[in-house]
This record gives sequence, C-alpha cells and structure tokens, in this order.
Amino acid sequence: MLRQLETDQTPRLLNGLRQALEGLDGQPQAHLQRTIGYFENNISRLHYRGARECNEPVGSGAIESTCRQYQCRFKRPGQFWTKSGDEALLALDCFWRNHRWHLLFPHSINPLSPPYLSRN
Repeated sequence: MLRQLETDQTPRLLNGLRQALEGLDGQPQAHLQRTIGYFENNISRLHYRGARECNEPVGSGAIESTCRQYQCRFKRPGQFWTKSGDEALLALDCFWRNHRWHLLFPHSINPLSPPYLSRN
C-alpha cells in the first residue's frame, strides 16, 4: 500500500482499503473508514512521485517546524497583535530570515548576509 501511495496509485490504494473494510466491524472499521475518508478528501494532494521529481518535500515536517518557530516568536506572554500588525511583522521576519533585508532597506548592513558572515 505504501508503494501504491508513493507511485501515485491512490485509486488502487483506496479500492484495497475499501475491500479490507468489508471484513471489519466496530472500532477497527471506524478507524479504517476515517482513513479512507482522509485519502478521499485529500486525493489532490497525494502526488508524491511528482513532488519527488520536482525536488519538493514530501512530508509536512518543514512546514510544521516553520509554523512552530513563528508561533513562538509572535505568541509570547503579554504580546497582542492586530491582524495587520502581525502580518507586517511576519513579512519583516521572513525578509530577515531569508537574507533579503537589503531589498527593503538597501543602505542597511545585514550582519547575517555575505560578506558580513564570519568565515571560520
């Protein structure tokens, strides 16, 4: 089943899961039905082979990590943001983290971008 998922054979995978569902009852049946529902609702996102061919990440770990970093930055005790203020700070932080601060402030020195990085 994993190979079917990795090679974009999701319809075949779903058929196999539906067949397995027929022999189950109770809690195992409910769990499998939930899994089938997940695959059916997200079938447009399950193109793993195409993602690998484009050198895109297949898992959600990188995105989850980035979200966690931003949550820690913007959800500290005593901090309250308006939506526009939060979006503005998020944009500034993205420019800084991606070493593009100079695009906003061309005359500033960014100590994290070349040639200011220390060379050890």
